[in-house]
Amino acid sequence: MTKDIRLPARRGTGAGNVAAARIEGIQKVFVEAPQPATLFMRRLDRDQAAIQNLLCRRRYSIRFRIGETSIHVAIRRSQAASSAYGWIEAELSGHSFRFGLPWTATRRITGVAAEAATPEDAALLLEDGLTTVLDELERQSGHTITFRRLLPAREPEPETRVDIWFGIEYSNRAEKALQRVQVPVELSPAAAGTLAEILGQWQRPQQDDGVLSLRAGIEMGATPLTLAELASLDPGDAVIIDAADSAARIVVENQLFAAVTPSGSPDQWKMTSALQPLPPARSLPFTPHEIEKVMPNQDTPDDNAPKVQVERTEDRSSIGALDDLELSLSVRFGETLVTLQDLRNAGPGTIFTLDRPDGTLVEMMVNGKVIGTGDLISVAGQRAVEIRSLFRESGS
Repeated sequence: MTKDIRLPARRGTGAGNVAAARIEGIQKVFVEAPQPATLFMRRLDRDQAAIQNLLCRRRYSIRFRIGETSIHVAIRRSQAASSAYGWIEAELSGHSFRFGLPWTATRRITGVAAEAATPEDAALLLEDGLTTVLDELERQSGHTITFRRLLPAREPEPETRVDIWFGIEYSNRAEKALQRVQVPVELSPAAAGTLAEILGQWQRPQQDDGVLSLRAGIEMGATPLTLAELASLDPGDAVIIDAADSAARIVVENQLFAAVTPSGSPDQWKMTSALQPLPPARSLPFTPHEIEKVMPNQDTPDDNAPKVQVERTEDRSSIGALDDLELSLSVRFGETLVTLQDLRNAGPGTIFTLDRPDGTLVEMMVNGKVIGTGDLISVAGQRAVEIRSLFRESGS
């Protein structure tokens, strides 16, 4: 079955430029099954990291109204977009960018299965459906927004792009139902700089913190290790790290922390959560009942064993208990100094660059103390650290 779709005029053009297109099989909508996400890892240069940090800085809630619709926008942590997203190539005052939009939202806006049209016609249909929104955004920002193509899948982009995610909530007075959509956005450096300038009106007032800087380090892993296992380690041994990338964190002055993920190289890490107080270290794994077992009451009248034998038993039990103490082994990739002002502005998406030359060994830490160095390796698909050196006291 075929159906004629008359395309609208592009915003800012005359009615004489209206185009017509035939969309084949308009009633058949095929959506690909979700595929494993591809991890696009690349190294950001200093300028890209600075622009991304401008976009992801903490700011007042971004709220505005367009007609009868109230809109709330927030920057979210990055994630992999599923195959149920279409990608719109667009321009912001002539600077290229692209964003993803779920096909369900695209069909709701255009009223047709836009993925069945040519990329250019589909973009025109989507732009027409969002005319009121785009016109108001252009009026408030002073910049033009133009859609060029709507593609069924994300195409490779130059390594210079800057990417963020917008979480958008909107509601209409008449409908009252709150709608939510997650929108991934990839921008050229020029478009990212323009967007950062637009978002500046929601920026929090800066506080004068002088030149105060704080020490921040990237740590990964919380592998349980008994005291006996720790004592048996030697250079050349490999210790499996029971942690995924999402378990890494940035620790500020051993008092604050936030979750981070790698951002293309061992010295670049991206925040995925806000800073929060560091929880206290886990208490010793002994309950009062367990301590009672380890150290029996010597005043028990039924204890007829010789006193020397009791002391030897207690001594062996105490030593065994110490060897079974469970510690926490983590890996620190390096440290950097961060100004207090930058920490105040840091939020999900902020990039931290460590003062760490390529090839530098990682530090092995137990309960916050550096005990050695090693190389990060992979063992049977699991992340591990191969010990290169251990710092031990003489005789230990």
